[in-house]
Amino acid sequence: GSLLGLDTTVTLIKDKIRTQVDALAVEVMKYFNAASTLEPNSSDLITAVNAAMDTAGYDVKLVGTGSSSLTEFRVSLNLTKIAKTIDLSLDGLSLDSIGDFNLPAIDLGLHIDQSEPIEFEAAISLDFTFGVDGNFYAADPQLKADLTLGDAPLAVHAADTTANAFTVLGDHTSASTSEAVTFATGDNFYVTGSLDNPGLYTVVSATTSTDDEGETVTVIVVDELLTSDTASGAIYKAFDLSATLGPLGVGIEDGIVHFSTEVGIGVPGMLEFDTFTADTTGSLLGLPTLDGDTSFELMLPIVPQGVLAEMSAGTALISASSTLIPEDAGLVGFFTNLPNTISLSGFEDLFRFKGLSLDTILDALESSLDDLVGMDREVVGKINGSMLEVYEEIWAPTGSTVASGSYTVYTDPDTSAQPTMRVTLGDGSRVMLQQWTSSGSEVWGVEQGFGASLELVTYSLDSWKLADSYDTSDVTATAVDASAYPNANINGGSTDTLGTYRLQDGLLYDEVPIIGVRGADVFGDTGVSFIESLHDAISTVRNTAHNIHELGEQLDAKVRDLLSFMNLDPNEPLITMNYANSAFDFEFHLEKVLQKQFNIDLNLEDLDLSGMLADLASNFTVTASAPIDIEASLGLHLGFGFDLSNVFEPIFYVDQESGIDASITGSSSDLDFTLAIDVPDVGGINIPELGIHVIDGTAELELGFYANLGDPNADLDGNGILEVSELGGAFQAEAYGSAVIDLPLFFPIESMPFGLTTDDRNADGIPDHTLHASAEFSLDDSLDLQTGYEFVLPGSSMSFNATSMLIAWLNDPATVLSGLESFFDGVDAAGHKIGSIELPLIGGDPFQSMEAKITGLRTTVLGTLDPDTGDYSDGSLGKWLQDQATAGNSTAEGILNEIRQWLYDGLKDLNDELFAFVVPQLDEFGALQYDNTGKIITRLPTSADDIELQLSDSGLLTFNLKFGGKLLDEEIPLDFGGSLPGISLDIDAKLATVMDYLMGIGLGLGNVGTLQNPDFQVFLDTSGINTAGEEVALDVSATLTENSAMTGTLGFIRVTFEEANENGGSGVHGHLGFDIADANGDGRLTPGEGVELAVNALAYAEADIFAQLDTTFSDYLPSVTTTLHYDQSITAGVSTNGGANFAISDPQLILEDVTLNVGSVFNSFLGDTLQTIKDIIEPIRPVVDLLTTEVDMGVTKFQLIDLAYLRLPPKVVDTAKIVLGVLKDTITFLDTVGVLATA
Repeated sequence: GSLLGLDTTVTLIKDKIRTQVDALAVEVMKYFNAASTLEPNSSDLITAVNAAMDTAGYDVKLVGTGSSSLTEFRVSLNLTKIAKTIDLSLDGLSLDSIGDFNLPAIDLGLHIDQSEPIEFEAAISLDFTFGVDGNFYAADPQLKADLTLGDAPLAVHAADTTANAFTVLGDHTSASTSEAVTFATGDNFYVTGSLDNPGLYTVVSATTSTDDEGETVTVIVVDELLTSDTASGAIYKAFDLSATLGPLGVGIEDGIVHFSTEVGIGVPGMLEFDTFTADTTGSLLGLPTLDGDTSFELMLPIVPQGVLAEMSAGTALISASSTLIPEDAGLVGFFTNLPNTISLSGFEDLFRFKGLSLDTILDALESSLDDLVGMDREVVGKINGSMLEVYEEIWAPTGSTVASGSYTVYTDPDTSAQPTMRVTLGDGSRVMLQQWTSSGSEVWGVEQGFGASLELVTYSLDSWKLADSYDTSDVTATAVDASAYPNANINGGSTDTLGTYRLQDGLLYDEVPIIGVRGADVFGDTGVSFIESLHDAISTVRNTAHNIHELGEQLDAKVRDLLSFMNLDPNEPLITMNYANSAFDFEFHLEKVLQKQFNIDLNLEDLDLSGMLADLASNFTVTASAPIDIEASLGLHLGFGFDLSNVFEPIFYVDQESGIDASITGSSSDLDFTLAIDVPDVGGINIPELGIHVIDGTAELELGFYANLGDPNADLDGNGILEVSELGGAFQAEAYGSAVIDLPLFFPIESMPFGLTTDDRNADGIPDHTLHASAEFSLDDSLDLQTGYEFVLPGSSMSFNATSMLIAWLNDPATVLSGLESFFDGVDAAGHKIGSIELPLIGGDPFQSMEAKITGLRTTVLGTLDPDTGDYSDGSLGKWLQDQATAGNSTAEGILNEIRQWLYDGLKDLNDELFAFVVPQLDEFGALQYDNTGKIITRLPTSADDIELQLSDSGLLTFNLKFGGKLLDEEIPLDFGGSLPGISLDIDAKLATVMDYLMGIGLGLGNVGTLQNPDFQVFLDTSGINTAGEEVALDVSATLTENSAMTGTLGFIRVTFEEANENGGSGVHGHLGFDIADANGDGRLTPGEGVELAVNALAYAEADIFAQLDTTFSDYLPSVTTTLHYDQSITAGVSTNGGANFAISDPQLILEDVTLNVGSVFNSFLGDTLQTIKDIIEPIRPVVDLLTTEVDMGVTKFQLIDLAYLRLPPKVVDTAKIVLGVLKDTITFLDTVGVLATA
């Protein structure tokens, strides 16, 4: 870090000096070595070097020393400049960022305000002389630092008692960009160093002009009177600084700070090169020096603010001035005399207080209430930019009196008592006035005198005085009547328009999420917050109480009256006042839990539905609200006191338990209301108002905070109370909040979830049709903010325009009935096609039975049609539609509900195993599930809501109906005995045979065209229930059961088979599908359109069998084992419009792990025979091994038997080698047989 930039600068000075001096040396040498330098001289050298240094960007100046010698020069290196602004203003430390989450901001009560920044400037340079006098030398090197803090004083150029103005040189108006010190209306400054016009002045105006010499000057007109036209002294601009924490504060009012000096350090005299290069410890450096023009002025008037300003009688002052230090004091003398220039006064009175009064107590209570709880009051003031300036009334005697007998007491008709009012006078004192009647008018005044000299001194409002100001970005300022006082007299001078404003500040005045009311109103009654009620009670008692006893009684009674809705316990005192051991204690304690009910307040911004509703967002309204139960808990304790050991100077202290804690919790679990959308006409179609239905929604909220003076480390002396010096560290606060809302949405009917599912298919923990919003935050007194936010919209890509047109079309029951009749025409046509099918091995009976079921759906749903009257039977959907058409009713929502209900009522009894009405069995995330044949897993429906609905982006609504059953599901024994002559089979196996089906019929209603060219019809959905587009899918499976086995013999050969797939599955599988196709192939069979029925067949066989082949003489002959894998498929198809296909694939056969077991042979007689041979040959094994051993000679190899060639004929040896080879092979064979026999 750095201290005003100085310490980081010091580290750079060394490098900067070296760089600039090196560059200077280079340029000097360039001058002397230049060909153009014919007659070197000082003037040309200085000109050339300075120009080169300027071009290189170095702030280095070479000058002459006044010597005629060409070998001596003076150098000035400007090393660095620093300019810093010291600004301590925090502008009200608060945390407003959590408002982005729709949660309230919190103000921690700490404020540091500075009227204007203080400027700090520093310039560091190095000056030295160098030359050559036989040897190189340097003389008087000095490092200097020019330091300035605060605004520089301005010399008074002129003074004018007539204009009440000072004149200074230069443009020092607020518009000036060339001067650091500027003046604007309202600024304060001091004139010092003068006996003519010393003192503090307030600027009325500052304007530029030109004096008699033609110089630009600034004329500063002041509010105070000048006593002399003599121009003398200097002007120092004043500044203000205030620091407040909670109800306490201190500040500097009209202070000045200025410090200017030059500090230097160097080596006096002439130094030769060897001298200064040999000094590595800095011993040559002289003592630091201080410039004789060093000056400073410090004046800091310290005053109490906040609650202390209402109680303190003291003002402290810190002052210091360089005029008390001799000009030739030097550095040592400066620091020796410095303590004598500093003056401290008034600190012993700063935290002493005025005599205890009712106003003192009520001011302390009201200020504590404002700073710890919040502010809610009506004030008089005006908006000035971003600030609300608050004014207070200043009263004054009218100058006239009313004689005794000429006035009477005025009685308030509401209270039957004389009204009283405590007002502030021009000198700051306060007086209690009473209301009287004089000459038929009401006046305010005070009686004085007695007996015959008794008279009424009357008072009236004289002017308005600025009392306080608030930044409107930190508080809520609502205009009640912005021009209530159009010609208000301000400070006894100018006039202005003042208005009345509702001023509110604090956490309790932020809106509570979900219910849309302020926290203070939750604790209030009929729009009046409890804090406003407390302020009203204090204001009333201030004007009525005459002593401390009345204050306690009246304040308790008034608070209970204004908070009567809280049903406060009469036996629990709100206010207690005690006097013991020369100390007066005042405590206000309120604790209550309220149970209330509010309506949930939702709007488009809260729900953030603009992305879901697109361009319909502007047509969105909430047509109903829902209640939510709220529990509000409040605890408020304000305690303070006065040590009255010296009754003339009471010492103020605060109870460490002073503070507030509040919480608001609420929940609702049965929210039902409608969000209405007024949709404009689309394509000439009149669209009715649509409703997004919220059913069984839930909402929860929690909000709480506390603020108090309870930090246990603040009470340094452990006496349980906080003196003024301890309050700064006592404040602590924490806030937290959360709001969660879940709204299940249904559209366009109450039974159709938004997005067509109530499940959590995306696995985010929230049902897909639910709008979910949650936010939370926590904040402690260390400003550690933790936040969380989540917003989830229901997932849907539907077009509201398309859905709107669908609803408009469904509003005509006659049209819908005609469309349904056409739909069942298509269903009947498809049923007849299925009934005409007859397949080999299956026949036609099953399909004729299915035809009867399908064609019977018309009567089940629409009812029986009387051919004579054209009416449907009572209690049917057809009859209901006819009645609605006759009555002229709109049936948009009723149609969908009725169709769904009639479909359910008519089909729910179809629930036997062979033919049943079914719906999909969804998984925990709402997704479809499939069995191992690829068919949808289904279940029986339990209500009309189970009937599937699909709504397309273009406004196409489809009811999906599914029927399923099992034609066969049993295990069939296998028995081939006697059917194959010569073959004996012993079978322990069964075939698990399953034959089931799933059939789907879709009822479509809506737009079969495009959004631009809509065409609304009722149709049969022929898109199918699987990826093949089939309406009926029948699957057959015949597989071996687990642990199936079969053994058979053919002569002496024996075969054994076992199921090798541990999951089963060896067997034959088949699929038979029926595809109803419309003529144009768009998946929708509309009235008059042709229909085709295609039958698709697929069969495949697969087997995983373990097989073993051996003989009835298994003890003697080998056996073989392997695993067989086999599969093959057959496909076929036939259409009612002609055409057929048939294909069979090549069989695939794989033999896995084929194994030959020879152990049974060698364990029989053959094994004994071979063992006898081995016993005979075994003794000669060593001889055979020795004679056949190979010897490697490097150049060739030979066996030991080859040595026989040296003594025996070659033919004999050749024969012997053949015999040895046979013997060796025989031994190897017998060894191998031994291994096989034991395997």
